[in-house]
Amino acid sequence: MVASKDMKLFLSVDLEGVTGVNAWEDVRKGTADHDYFRRQMTKEVLVICETALSKGATEVLVKDAHATARNLLMDELPRGVKLFSGWARDPYVMMSGLDKSFSAVMFSGYHSGAFFADSPLAHTMSSENVFYFKINDQYASEFVLNSYIAAYHGVPVIGIVGDEGICRQAREYIPNIVTMPVKKGEGNGVISLGRDEALDLIRRGAEKALSMDFSQCKLELPKHFRCELCFRNHVLAHRASFYPGVKLLNPHTVLWETDDFYEVLRTYFFI
Repeated sequence: MVASKDMKLFLSVDLEGVTGVNAWEDVRKGTADHDYFRRQMTKEVLVICETALSKGATEVLVKDAHATARNLLMDELPRGVKLFSGWARDPYVMMSGLDKSFSAVMFSGYHSGAFFADSPLAHTMSSENVFYFKINDQYASEFVLNSYIAAYHGVPVIGIVGDEGICRQAREYIPNIVTMPVKKGEGNGVISLGRDEALDLIRRGAEKALSMDFSQCKLELPKHFRCELCFRNHVLAHRASFYPGVKLLNPHTVLWETDDFYEVLRTYFFI
């Protein structure tokens, strides 16, 4: 479908992929720089929301999906936008609130996944516990996991804002997705666009994404899922191996297989 007057947009928002962010201190509540970057996070989200509303969206649901899930500044968001703060504690995690009624999904502030070298903050879900997560022998990022959740609900993923690495992976999975790379990882640093340049890029990208035929960005779910989760601490792998259907592959890695994507999510959520 193409953007229309009854369009509903779901926007999942992280912080590590926001322009300028390059250290854990930038994204942790209570640190000196968190307030600055949460404001930039909000500005980037605001551009997407304003664009969606100008394109006829009747509803935009923004899921704050970083850390405490209490980062975005509600006062800065326009009428017509709903903010989902906090964690529902369901297996959809960063995509809680999404259902089949939505017309499209976008991601903002997204970052490269664990085992990739495109961001000093590269991780998948848990930076402290997870060394890598694989689905069907491919290293999975939060983008991959959350795009599969969108596909599970039959909702296209039309745009992503983040680092160059995650934008590259997004195009591999969804060739027609509109990518808005606001920075590039270099070892333990990043080369970022300035605030205004980043906001201009996001506005242009959001306009393009929200004007396209959304059906071009539908991702097909695999028919079978072979999942490997490698923990940094072998004790966590030992514990996870007792969950139904999960087996120990090696001291740090567990394996499970299923044809039902919801079981991928439920197993990951509980182990």
